[in-house]
Amino acid sequence: MMYEVAKREGRDDASRYPQAAQNQAAWLINNLDLKDPRVTKGQRQSEYVLITGLVQFAEMYPDKVPHGTKQFVRDWARITVDRSDNLWDFRRYSDDRWTIPAFSGGGADDPNEVGNVAGFSAPALAAARLLGNDPLAGRLREIATAQVDNIFGRNPTGRHASYDAPSKKVGFEGVEHGWFSEYYGGAGLLEDVPGVLDGSPKNGHYPFNPEQGNIGHTEGWVAFNTAWNESLAWRAADQTELKVSTRGRVPARVVQVDTQVRIDLAAPLNLDADTLGQGTVDVRVGDRVTKHVTVTQTEKNSKTFSASLNLATLGAKPLDAITVTYGHGPFAVSYSFTVTSRDSIPSD
Repeated sequence: MMYEVAKREGRDDASRYPQAAQNQAAWLINNLDLKDPRVTKGQRQSEYVLITGLVQFAEMYPDKVPHGTKQFVRDWARITVDRSDNLWDFRRYSDDRWTIPAFSGGGADDPNEVGNVAGFSAPALAAARLLGNDPLAGRLREIATAQVDNIFGRNPTGRHASYDAPSKKVGFEGVEHGWFSEYYGGAGLLEDVPGVLDGSPKNGHYPFNPEQGNIGHTEGWVAFNTAWNESLAWRAADQTELKVSTRGRVPARVVQVDTQVRIDLAAPLNLDADTLGQGTVDVRVGDRVTKHVTVTQTEKNSKTFSASLNLATLGAKPLDAITVTYGHGPFAVSYSFTVTSRDSIPSD
């Protein structure tokens, strides 16, 4: 990101930033021991930074990413899958512990690890995207879903991570049991903030000891919800797909200049199950100004949105490339096709 800003500002030292990223990524790959749980689940809330950073580096600058990056991510994925082979599909700390151990300043013998449970989907889905058709990718997606389920109560306590989760005013729909307690005061004063993730099952709760009750430390942190937001972003990206087709749902490749095409967007935009929602995609002809096109939900409670677009309204000319895009930055998905004149497409 710093490199992109430096380029945009025309800074003379812009090249220093990708070089620094290269050096740091190479150090991580050559020095971190992924078998050491402190490198992975040992992070209470910021674990996602490592893998998401490497994946985005590899995707955006494949010519600059250090050799061995993909293998490093694959090794991380393999260890994660191995440690998640249990009845909860829960990514354990190690072979000997389910959750993180006590540490200096951790607050209790059983520290709170909400952040790495809530944030796990981000590195898991980032790794899955980089690994492509590797069988590990499918299992990572399953484990990512299991960690979200854990936050919502599929865990030994049967409780949502948020104390206020059952609240009809500030809670989550369908939740019956919130976390045992919430922390009052502290630096964040978060006890009255909606959506705070307060606690997660401790080592003593696993594999299934709900009678242990409210053990260990409980305290909501902004960093926990930051990790959760990162997971939500990657989950949304992982479920997003964009298609453009001509009559008969034929994928648009080379299309006549006056053709009407259909845009289909699959995305988690269903924020109200009782109404038809809308979204926006960007349509660009060559390098001209982008046009915003509204896509409408195909039916209530669906994640599919569509729109019809007459290419004649775009002012496109033969040989122009048209690109339809949804999302921004590393989460953007695009579909491109080429415009041709009516006479240049052979008849059947």
